[in-house]
Amino acid sequence: MFRKLSAVLVAAVAAPAIGWAQVAAPSLVPAVSTVALTQAGRTVDASFTTVNPSVMQWSSKSVFGLNQIQASVTPVGQATQDYGGYGAGLLWHKDQFSVGLEQVSLQSQTTGIGYQQEVTSGALAGALGSNLVLGVSADQDKIDGGGGNLDRTSRLTLGTSLKFGEVLYLGLGTGNEHYETTSGGVTTPYDRQHVNYGLAYYQGSGTRLHLEYYVIAKEDFPTGGGNGFGGYTNTSLVAEMIYSSFLAGYTDVTYTRRSASGYAQGSRLDLGWVPDGGLALTVRQEHYTDHNATQPTDETTTTSFNVSYRF
Repeated sequence: MFRKLSAVLVAAVAAPAIGWAQVAAPSLVPAVSTVALTQAGRTVDASFTTVNPSVMQWSSKSVFGLNQIQASVTPVGQATQDYGGYGAGLLWHKDQFSVGLEQVSLQSQTTGIGYQQEVTSGALAGALGSNLVLGVSADQDKIDGGGGNLDRTSRLTLGTSLKFGEVLYLGLGTGNEHYETTSGGVTTPYDRQHVNYGLAYYQGSGTRLHLEYYVIAKEDFPTGGGNGFGGYTNTSLVAEMIYSSFLAGYTDVTYTRRSASGYAQGSRLDLGWVPDGGLALTVRQEHYTDHNATQPTDETTTTSFNVSYRF
């Protein structure tokens, strides 16, 4: 089970915002950290630092957020395994630059399963005029599976986002991922490249609306002889709306593995109270079904309760 777990971390700011779908444009969903546990591959998709770090600069306010996370994994024919954790993040925004920091922690709550994950992220973004932003981010992901099993992942990402007029955004990011796995006292390192791109429609005033299509693609970690593991493509469609401070959002996600057969299909539902400034309260429900070549292998459900404050 240790090698199956992956963390998909999310955080956001409201109007304009940063959030889970942060490849091209701001998310409307404020301050969410959630965890999706699937076989699709371990990744930090987004946080206060955003999957494309340049997108932080589209935010109009600084923000602090706290999140409580509950997750469960049910492998086919086995008992449900429970996990719990928290997330905390800060975005400091200025007219010409932004800085983002976040810490997320997840632990097993099931007897007999040793698992603890810690993710630390940081990013810097800046504006070049009114329509172009650039950013850089770094994150560290440590997973202790117990029994001497330890995974460490570090990522460096460079990104840019371009705004066309008032409602269209185009985003692109790329970088390197270094992965080390330790078992039985032996540490094996791997490296790979990753890229993300997206196109979004964002209306940030009146009835706020965010529609986005984006792709996150990661190569296999090479093992020699043309073989590899862990590569995948994440394709997502996002629809979010805020009407009179009431938030509703839906995201459809598909992870397709590269060298291994199978895929993971998931969806997210967001509901909450998100005014233009001050305190925001939201809840997120996620569900994933992982498949091998012929049938489902496990199901994952996560719920997070989130509070944020923009200042």
